[in-house]
Amino acid sequence: MRASRLADGGAPVVVKALHKAGAFRFGDRASDIAYLELLYLEFLRGEPGVPELLGGWATATSVVWVVRDAGRAVAAGTGSSRSPAVFAAAYDARARADPLGLAAAWLRCFRSFAERGGFVLTDFKADQFTLDARGDVYLVDGPAPNSGPVAAF
Repeated sequence: MRASRLADGGAPVVVKALHKAGAFRFGDRASDIAYLELLYLEFLRGEPGVPELLGGWATATSVVWVVRDAGRAVAAGTGSSRSPAVFAAAYDARARADPLGLAAAWLRCFRSFAERGGFVLTDFKADQFTLDARGDVYLVDGPAPNSGPVAAF
């Protein structure tokens, strides 16, 4: 995952990629994870808490996709006993200034992927979420489909 900017105006973006020794193929764990993330981004396009997918491409050895920058990680660390979550200053400030607004942002994010999308986040970690300048929370590590149209697909 790398931060970058669009050439046509400098909007911040994040470039994510799956680099492999061979071609992208179904049944390969890494390929499947990338595919599911792309399904998450496209199926829930425009929903609160879902980064905007701007495009992507494939080469013989990689799949690359670009999303609009969704802010900074809410915390460093995973939240486990070996890697405790240390919340970012911006997140801490938002929690102190508008705790109900922040709680509502979390609920909007979870409603999008879990309730509307039917996705389940099985490896919940604090560093998978970001907070943008407006105070919106985003899930930036696509979850797996569990129910609904994407799971059926």
